[in-house]
Amino acid sequence: MYTAFFMLLPTIATLIEFKPLIYNLRDPFQTFTQLLILQAALITIHLKTGKLSRRFVLKKHLYKMGFFNKLSYQELWATILISLVSYIYIILSYGLYNENGENSASDIPILLRIIGFIMGSAYSIVLIFYMKKFDVIKRQYEPNNKLIILVVVMVFVTGLATNMRTDAISCFSAGLFLFVVYDLFYPLNLKQIFTVKNILIYGFMAYFFTGPFMDISKAMLLSRGDRNGKSGIEVLTETMSNINIKDDTDNYLNKNTLNWDEEYLSNHILNRFCSLKILDETLFHADRVGFNNPIMRETLHEKVIDSFPGIIKKLLKVEDDKTLRQYSLTDKLYSLSVSGAGLGGVKIGTLQGLGLSLWGWGYLLVLIPIYLVLFYLLDATVLFYKGRIKFSLFFIFNVSTFVYWFSDGHYYQWEFRWIFRTYWESLFFFILFLFIIKRIPFIKH
Repeated sequence: MYTAFFMLLPTIATLIEFKPLIYNLRDPFQTFTQLLILQAALITIHLKTGKLSRRFVLKKHLYKMGFFNKLSYQELWATILISLVSYIYIILSYGLYNENGENSASDIPILLRIIGFIMGSAYSIVLIFYMKKFDVIKRQYEPNNKLIILVVVMVFVTGLATNMRTDAISCFSAGLFLFVVYDLFYPLNLKQIFTVKNILIYGFMAYFFTGPFMDISKAMLLSRGDRNGKSGIEVLTETMSNINIKDDTDNYLNKNTLNWDEEYLSNHILNRFCSLKILDETLFHADRVGFNNPIMRETLHEKVIDSFPGIIKKLLKVEDDKTLRQYSLTDKLYSLSVSGAGLGGVKIGTLQGLGLSLWGWGYLLVLIPIYLVLFYLLDATVLFYKGRIKFSLFFIFNVSTFVYWFSDGHYYQWEFRWIFRTYWESLFFFILFLFIIKRIPFIKH
């Protein structure tokens, strides 16, 4: 997936738009050099993880706890629908961000928070019903096409109310990521992929995401600066009112060479998933700030400590500084690079650019223990037996998260949080979910 986000998609997308691969890049040589270096490093670490993972027993303990158990058809539908209803209610009633720009999760009732923790974003994997060879559902079944379409539409509309394009297309992106994994391990022939019905669906999707959704995407961007403290309904109403507003984003090219610039493709969706320009931008500002910057390291340290649970911070006598959650590590990098640039915007970055600003070339050494652990934890979610691979529902539910490890994101602070907190919390709530869902009355188990 790292290759897809940084190499494959940019190559295909720039060909479609008749642009050179290096379009709007500040330093193509450095960008592609760092691209290849990191790819070689991650492949090497992954190969080493395969040997190490056989020496540890996490997977065996998870297996004994029923981690790889299947769900019945109705159990999976109950999971998807409960998570969807909870998601819709939270977003439309509370919105995604409170008035301080923080995630509104801490403001919602405890019951909804518990449902959110247990069920997660299960609604996003609704297209799993078409991928029967994953073998995560008991007994034979036929997909309910109408209900699947209804869920996809409801998630899309609710996603617009979050003002996050990735949320709006979460069913499509999770479905695509699952399909890629599915085709790798259970290859489909071309006749199965390119049926007349499928070609019509592909055509409609291409039309929608290159036409109407482009206007919706621009409207979402125009609403982004004023989304804090608003319910999802208010954000959705404002977005819809902005659809017909014309701006110059189509012809935008940054005139000020110091401004943060993510423009690479005309299509906003492709631009979001083609991470090459983000890599180029973070490398540019890291070079301006200086490698191995102590202020960047101090900021990362503060953010990692802030990610600890409140009870641990109290034990460590660490003051809860909520302002740390209103900007990203990349925001800090940009504010150090450009005089007068304020903190905010929650910009995303890359392993290379942020890594160089934190530790210089030593970031490659820092990646070794981080990704040895990450790959090991990921390996524990799949089971190999008799020459076959069995994916857990935990892997299916979190496929988008795992894929985004290799895109652009809030790096380093995110990995530390995932290793020391998020992964273990997710395992606990997933096992709790399996216990609860198999005891819900009125459905077939």
